[in-house]
Amino acid sequence: MGEVLLRKRVLTVSQVRRVLERQAEAPDMRFGEIAVAEGFIDCEAVRQALGDQRSAAPHPVELLAEQHQDDRTYLKAMIGALVEAQKTIESEVYALSLLLRAGC
Repeated sequence: MGEVLLRKRVLTVSQVRRVLERQAEAPDMRFGEIAVAEGFIDCEAVRQALGDQRSAAPHPVELLAEQHQDDRTYLKAMIGALVEAQKTIESEVYALSLLLRAGC
């Protein structure tokens, strides 16, 4: 994320260093969390940087599909697994939205 934010000139080199130093002290915190806590960026900048990261590199599923493009059985199984994962994600997002609305 630091690389993306540097490239977009959202953070300076010294700010990235500071975030990385703090991350070394608190490895359970993510880069974006620390940058926001330090007041270097806001949550929208984190969201945009995450989107940039996602679009810059192929998803692992894309790589697997490319490697197995001639294996219909493999592709069918992969699609089935992705559908199940998506259903689980949608259920979790819905449950979290209910908790947030309830103030939990």
